[in-house]
Amino acid sequence: MTQVAEASPRITEAVLSAGHDGRAELVVVVAYANGASARVRLDEEAAEPVLEAAGVLRIEDLVGKPWDILAPALPAPTPNGA
Repeated sequence: MTQVAEASPRITEAVLSAGHDGRAELVVVVAYANGASARVRLDEEAAEPVLEAAGVLRIEDLVGKPWDILAPALPAPTPNGA
């Protein structure tokens, strides 16, 4: 029996939204192969390096990219979970 590699989660939506402080936030929806999805909100400071790393000029151009393009916005892991 051969295993089929599960498709990498992909960004299916990317839009601007108003944050709780009135500043714009980037809202990204990530869809998984099992049908689940997750909504990720990035403030301006987190969104800028994501857009630069992705090499996109428009937010809509994030759609179809793999989820790990969001890595610049994720906090660095700490040793031993501390």
